This record gives sequence, C-alpha cells and structure tokens, in this order.
Amino acid sequence: MRILVVPILALLLADAAVAAPATPVPGGVELLSFAGSLFVVVASILAFGWLYGRLRPGMGQGSERIRIVATRPLGPKERLVVVDLDGEQLLVGVSPGHMQTLHKLERPLPEPAADTANGGFAAKLRTMLAEGSK
Repeated sequence: MRILVVPILALLLADAAVAAPATPVPGGVELLSFAGSLFVVVASILAFGWLYGRLRPGMGQGSERIRIVATRPLGPKERLVVVDLDGEQLLVGVSPGHMQTLHKLERPLPEPAADTANGGFAAKLRTMLAEGSK
C-alpha cells in the first residue's frame, strides 16, 4: 500500500505545480507605468510644498520699514534685538513667550561694514587663499 501512495502523491503534486498559474513578471509597460506614477506623486508633493511656502499668509518678504539691525543672544532662548522702525531704533528683549521694548535709542547704531555684512567669512577665506598662493 505504501508503494502505491508515494507515486500517486508525487503525480498529484506534480500536476498541481503544472496547473498553478504562474505569477506574471513585471514587464516594461508595468515598470514604466509604476515609475511614471511615482514621479507624478513625488512631483506633486514637492509642488504643493513649494506653493504652501510661497502663499502662506503673513510669511512673505520682510517690509522695508521694519528690519533687524543687530541681535545678541543672552542665553539659550533669550536675546536682545535692535529693531529699526522707520528710522527709529528700539532695543527689544525677546524670550520664548514674551517681547518687551527696553529702550528707545537716541542715536542710531552705525551700519555694519559692507565686508562683514556680505560674507565676512568668504572675504577672509579669499584673502587667506590669495596670501597662501603667493
């Protein structure tokens, strides 16, 4: 009896393997469709992120009438800020939950030199590289 069971079982298993439908291997069309869909989704996410950053209310470009002249950190979250408001300079204390005007400056602070305001590190690096090549 055991001799008959093994060949019959082998035939049934072989027949089941042949009769099972083969899973389709993704070809060029399916792969191209997947890549195109992925590109559209990623491009949409990036476009909406850029649009959100550009159209967010109240977060546009700074006004010419208000600008920060100088800032000095006092601690991890506290700082002193000199703000220019239509030619009038104010010393403001800033902390995480509070801002307070501390003093109205009688004389405006001098403007920083153009070299330090526009890439002081870059200018120093350029000078050092020029001296090193001589």
